[in-house]
Amino acid sequence: MLTFLNKYLKFKVMLSYKISKEIIKIITFPIFIKPIRKQVKTYLKYKIFDLPYRRQKEFYEYILKYCKYTPEKNKSNFIQSDSLPIWQIWFQGETEAPEIVKLCFESIEKYNSNRQIIRLTENNYRNYIDLPDYVIDKYNNGIITPVHFSDIIRVCLLAKYGGTWIDATVLLTNEINPQILKSNFFGFRITQESSWFDCHSFLTSASWFMHAQPNNNIICSVRNALFEYWKNENKIIDYFLIYFIFTGLINKYSHLAEEWKLAFNLIEEPTHRIQSSFNKDFSLYELNEIKQQSSIHKLTYRYKNKIEGSFLDILLKDKELFY
Repeated sequence: MLTFLNKYLKFKVMLSYKISKEIIKIITFPIFIKPIRKQVKTYLKYKIFDLPYRRQKEFYEYILKYCKYTPEKNKSNFIQSDSLPIWQIWFQGETEAPEIVKLCFESIEKYNSNRQIIRLTENNYRNYIDLPDYVIDKYNNGIITPVHFSDIIRVCLLAKYGGTWIDATVLLTNEINPQILKSNFFGFRITQESSWFDCHSFLTSASWFMHAQPNNNIICSVRNALFEYWKNENKIIDYFLIYFIFTGLINKYSHLAEEWKLAFNLIEEPTHRIQSSFNKDFSLYELNEIKQQSSIHKLTYRYKNKIEGSFLDILLKDKELFY
């Protein structure tokens, strides 16, 4: 077995993700004790075969072909953030939104009274953007999911109008950092510190909160690449498709890399701390510590349990403590 693994390590770059996965199954099949089999699988997956990296590498290399003809080199005048809208979407409409989404909407309104907030639904998004027929058809036929349809909508809105895209499950506990709003483009940076991904090698920027000037080069290029992808594909290669496209463009085109380099630098990790603490016993001290690290927080409306006295419980009962 060790001889086999040593040979594999020499030639593993030649093996695909699927083949590596099958090899792990073959190696662990004779192990009948489930806890031991699970431990061995985990060790092989992460330490020997590095499956998360291999999987992302294959996705990334496949997606690069859709980044081939998409670079934009636009020049436009800088517009102050007060004149740029905030964009959000809840396809069913605000009245049908879960309680957490309504709290998040309320926090956006509290800290952005000087800006226009535009909330899109299934019924009104066409009032703002025109999408290719093939995108609309694939969405209507269930090929493009609502999540990935909203990815297309957000980059189209920012490319045309500029402004700030804020997912419906984002909570503000203070005003948006002014440095974000002074950037031609902003997205939270994904680093090795992020605990949300098995592998970070091909992920650069998150898309759930973005700020951009109209006709921004990065945003326009991402939009074009998404159009190219869905013109040719009938299946999503990975949930984080837009993240892979962003990284591909940044790595491929120097003018986009330079724009990303100049963007205000904030890492994503602190923005997830409230969500990570949903089931923990509430601590005002810990909450204040989290709020000092970031005023922008990515939450979720999907949760199994609401434990009494937890962060989630207090958020729903006593929202003023949070914002």
